[in-house]
Amino acid sequence: MTGRDLQHQRAEASAEPAELALVRAAAPADVPALAEVHVASWRSTYQGLLPSTYLEASTIPRRCSFWQQMLVRPDRISLVAEDRQAVVGLALAGPTITPELGFEGELFALYLLPGHQRRGFGRALLEASRAALYAQGCRRMMLWVLAGNSARHFYRRMGGRLIAERTEDFAGQPLAELAFGWDG
Repeated sequence: MTGRDLQHQRAEASAEPAELALVRAAAPADVPALAEVHVASWRSTYQGLLPSTYLEASTIPRRCSFWQQMLVRPDRISLVAEDRQAVVGLALAGPTITPELGFEGELFALYLLPGHQRRGFGRALLEASRAALYAQGCRRMMLWVLAGNSARHFYRRMGGRLIAERTEDFAGQPLAELAFGWDG
């Protein structure tokens, strides 16, 4: 199973038991919504963590271009989470770009609109990403998260274990990042 033929996957949301999160492969028609979720999530999540000039450079047109490129890459798994037929979250995964850590797959992005956090969409996207990577032969998945990002607690709750730390430069500002990994 690839990101393109990923079956619809439903997961019960944690905050509202009656709500279901629909996760499916992203399609070209989703590009504007992917860009909107990406920008809105970055601006709310990283405000105060990343330099404002870095955040301001993340625009809808730039993110549309980015997602158009990702959707045609056969080595990338692009997923969306929907709520009432509207895209409210996204995930991007594929073969790792940091193989020295011993993990085959990497989750490059998992973003939700602020009003849809803590409702099961993140869990659904994470689990669907792991399943799609596993189907492509990636038995172990990892990701990088800013050390100051509260999502690190979510990744721990989802079974991720701290595997590495590094410092990366964001618009001239060095920031600590943490890597979390999942086996099988």
